[in-house]
Amino acid sequence: MESTYQKKVSAKEEEEFTAYAKNLYSKSLVTGIPEIVVASNCYLRVIRFVIFVCCITGFIYQSLVFMELYWKYPTILDIQISRKGEIMMPGITACDPNGYSEPPIFQSNYRDDIKLGTEINGGNGSQKKRRQTAGEIARHTTQATGRPISRFTEARRLHGGGLFARRPVRCVPLTPAHRRRRSLWCREHRNWRDNEWGRVLFTDESRFSLSSDSHRILIWRERGSAIIPRHH
Repeated sequence: MESTYQKKVSAKEEEEFTAYAKNLYSKSLVTGIPEIVVASNCYLRVIRFVIFVCCITGFIYQSLVFMELYWKYPTILDIQISRKGEIMMPGITACDPNGYSEPPIFQSNYRDDIKLGTEINGGNGSQKKRRQTAGEIARHTTQATGRPISRFTEARRLHGGGLFARRPVRCVPLTPAHRRRRSLWCREHRNWRDNEWGRVLFTDESRFSLSSDSHRILIWRERGSAIIPRHH
């Protein structure tokens, strides 16, 4: 009974489908609607595919752009906070080795950034600021901007601005009398031979530390500026 019922239903469906196909074919001879419907469906699929490809391409391009920016400026990629009632856009600011701010890559309504390079390189109290640790600068920046900033972020920003924590060079202040005596000593010993210099022992101080903290006060300065008096 089940197979007979299925055959009857199948025959009925086949008749309905045949009648529908004949009717559709007769309409197509006059209007060509089925071809238009098929063509429009193909065009829609192509348009959707093109839009999808464009979206994926745009996303990949933006990702590559931000990766390039972060690779070029790894220490200054930062999103600014907003004041009450104001909407802020992301702002990216770079500082050159001289401490001057370059034009921001993304302009925001305002910036609460402290120009660390400028603050340390010049202005009042620059010598004191040069001897501050990254943690102290981070605390001052947090108090000034109202946002928590770690000492690692401050160190990276200073490095991006060309400033590095180095041991200050200790130079003995020489008076004119000291210079005359040194010049006289050099002239007296300029003809010494190797065997005479072999009896002279030149020594220098060595520093040893038993803990990880050497308690040494470092100074923020640029590369190649160790002998500048303000860095002593």
